[in-house]
Amino acid sequence: MLLVGSRAEAAADTWPAWLQQAPLNTDTSLVGFQSWMGLARACRYLAYLLNLAVLAGLLYALARHEADYSCFIYVYFGILVGGMVLSWALSPFLRAFAVLPIVALTAFLLARFCSLSARRAALVAVIFHAYQVAYILAYTAIATRYS
Repeated sequence: MLLVGSRAEAAADTWPAWLQQAPLNTDTSLVGFQSWMGLARACRYLAYLLNLAVLAGLLYALARHEADYSCFIYVYFGILVGGMVLSWALSPFLRAFAVLPIVALTAFLLARFCSLSARRAALVAVIFHAYQVAYILAYTAIATRYS
C-alpha cells in the first residue's frame, strides 16, 4: 500500500500545474503570476468581466428566445462563487476533473434560474468552461512568449 501511495504522489508531481486543479481562469495561480505590483489582481478582475460578457453572449446566442435574464447576475455570481468553492474542495481529489461538477453546477443554475432546457443549459455550460480553458492556455502562451 505504501508503494502505491508513493507512485501516485510521484505521478502527481509530473502533471502540469494547470492540471493539478480545476481550470478556472479566475485562479491566478494557474497562470503563474508572481507579481508584487497587483497584476495578478488585475488579471483576475479582467477575467471576471470577460466571463460575464462571454456568458451573457453565449446565453444570447444560443438561447435568446427561451432565456430569462431577470436573475442572470445572480446566476453569474453563483457560478463564480460556487466554482471557486468546488474547485477548492474537489481539486485535491479530482485534479482537473473537478471542472465536471462545476460544469454541472453551471448547467443547473442556468436551467433553474434562467429557464433554459437541460440540454441548452448543458451546451452553454460546456462552451463557457471550454472558453475558460482556452483563456488559460492563451494567457500562458502569451506570458511564456514575452517573458
